[in-house]
Amino acid sequence: MKKQRARAALAATGALAAVILGVTTNAVSEKLPSELTENSPLVWVLFAAAATACLGIAIWQFGAPLDDGPTGYKASARRIHRQLMIQRQRIIWIDGALAHSLETISKIELGIENKPDAVQRPWTFVLREGGSFPQKIDVQKSISEIFDQTGGSLLILGHPGSGKTTLLLELTKELLDRAESDSELPIPVVFNLSTWGRSQKAFEQWLEDELLRRYTVPRKVAREWLSNDLILPLLDGLDEVRIDRRAQCVSVINRFTDSRGLSQIAVCSRLVDYDEIGSRLKLNSAVAILPIPPDRIGAYLESAGDQLEALRGAVEEDHQLRELLTTPLMLVVATLAYQHGSTAALRTRMAGGDRRTHLIESYIQRALDRPSSYGEYASKDVLRWLGVLAHQMLKHDQTVYHVEWMQPTWLTGKPLRALANWTFPVLLASAVFLITGYTIDYVNELGAQLFKKSNEVAIGGISSGWLTGLAIGLLVLIFGLDHQIRPAETIAWSTQALRANARRQLRSGLITGTIIASAVGAIMQVWGLPTLIFFFVMFELICVTFYLFVGGVSPALRDLHTIPNEGIRRSLRNALLVGLPGGVLVGIVTGYAFGSVMTLQFGLIDGAVAGGSVFLLTALHAGGRAWFHHMALRLALRLSDQIPLRWVRFLQYATGNYLLQRIGGGYIFVHRVFLEYFAQMHSSADTGTPAPEGREKAIDGSGQ
Repeated sequence: MKKQRARAALAATGALAAVILGVTTNAVSEKLPSELTENSPLVWVLFAAAATACLGIAIWQFGAPLDDGPTGYKASARRIHRQLMIQRQRIIWIDGALAHSLETISKIELGIENKPDAVQRPWTFVLREGGSFPQKIDVQKSISEIFDQTGGSLLILGHPGSGKTTLLLELTKELLDRAESDSELPIPVVFNLSTWGRSQKAFEQWLEDELLRRYTVPRKVAREWLSNDLILPLLDGLDEVRIDRRAQCVSVINRFTDSRGLSQIAVCSRLVDYDEIGSRLKLNSAVAILPIPPDRIGAYLESAGDQLEALRGAVEEDHQLRELLTTPLMLVVATLAYQHGSTAALRTRMAGGDRRTHLIESYIQRALDRPSSYGEYASKDVLRWLGVLAHQMLKHDQTVYHVEWMQPTWLTGKPLRALANWTFPVLLASAVFLITGYTIDYVNELGAQLFKKSNEVAIGGISSGWLTGLAIGLLVLIFGLDHQIRPAETIAWSTQALRANARRQLRSGLITGTIIASAVGAIMQVWGLPTLIFFFVMFELICVTFYLFVGGVSPALRDLHTIPNEGIRRSLRNALLVGLPGGVLVGIVTGYAFGSVMTLQFGLIDGAVAGGSVFLLTALHAGGRAWFHHMALRLALRLSDQIPLRWVRFLQYATGNYLLQRIGGGYIFVHRVFLEYFAQMHSSADTGTPAPEGREKAIDGSGQ
């Protein structure tokens, strides 16, 4: 039935379009039949009715509900999306985060113990061998084997720097290998729970949003994956959820697991923070990472030889320092910070004060002393800029920082935000207004001299040229304004997106077309009614076609970012790729139309104005707006001294000096402990910028 309706609508629309085209063509050549010209008012009423009917049928057809068919998207697309997602998880979390984590560098085997009381088990989970007595989980096995023993329902606990996330990523690696070899298994996907605390959505809706936002999975694909249990959630950072929302987060996870039955899931959290929540996750089992015993700390330092002799001596003498090094993170930080140091100097530096803070600061100072191929920066500037980055990452619940994700909310104070939001749209709209207004006025004066026909129409003392410039300038201002930066990284056109957006796009096209066509009609009215009608209909159709084309743009699973700020670069590229063909096509059509009525010179000038306007509006919509806004934001942040002018170069500098770690096209701090340290330092230095509530943790000397 829907196919028959579509064919009927297409035929009716084509027939009416042919009528419109024939009438306008004859009108401009003044070859209309006498029967029509003698009753011109009635003719134009019928003409307008036919055009309205044509557009109405298009609205009816495009606005009809979309029937995807019984099979959804094609099997080949399913395979491609699955392969891309597995590849994405491997590049981000295995080749990126796991391979370069500080805990991995230590290569110390982690001790694990059972924590059965940490979870509210739906049933008492036991493993039976041969139908005999129940056994506990064998913690001597690998994390993937433990996960299998628990039936794929596990909570991983530990102190800061103990290697919780590293253990979760080792599990991710094994599960990715399995999913790659068996297409029936779900795709393991790492999610950071901190972003749930900001949205507080239903858990499945949050997962869907994260797949779209973090991994650029089209919403339709994400929804199908989740509804068919094709995603295995690996949830990191329960302790990173705001304190007042952690209990609620536990509740929504429990509701999710209750509704999913035997679906697999793993959750990771700091031990102390989890115990403070009070409520328990409904999982099959829990394990906790044990501190490194003193004998293994000594063996590890001994294996490094003379370069850690001073640190070995300090550990033997200082009980507090020895307790601090019971986590893989602090052990590696100490070895990197105190290489080739003297025992006396280390003893003096450790005397009094907070050893944990001193250890972190010593690591940072050693990192800043390293030479870099990305230039030299003053230490105070590096600390300030990293403090800003850490504060903003906590504020915006970002585990991985991408340059293209920066928003005007990075700015403090309304004046700076207004500068970032309004600067480029106002400047661009003003330039378009001046250039267009002057050009059209010049063309009108030239036409009056050549053809002895004055095109000049004034409203309120403002000429038609400047009125047209004002109309186009206002459109540029509207297209350029956006309070959020939304990179247009992928341009994919689909009939599904067109059907979904048709009503809105047709309405916008008709409004825009009427504004522009009326301005052109005011100029061309001296050439007679047929010519006026021709140009009015032409510009109306151009605008409607433009908006319908833009409405068909839909997101697609794009390639993984491997270059910093790649999203903004792609936005600029897509703006040019989409804007140029449309601008050139409209410029040629408009230039030919004006040139055939007037002269070649008029055709060139008017074609340039029309084509340039379409190019600008299309490019803004297809990514140019995001590029301009991003650059304006970077400029405002530089003026407020929150980031350096060459921000990406600085991030590369911090990465090369082992303060940041690059993952694909994004960055993370080498460990969350350092993110919290820099964020707290920023909040202490800038009393006007309080720390995000419940997120930044004190850096104390407990090692916990």
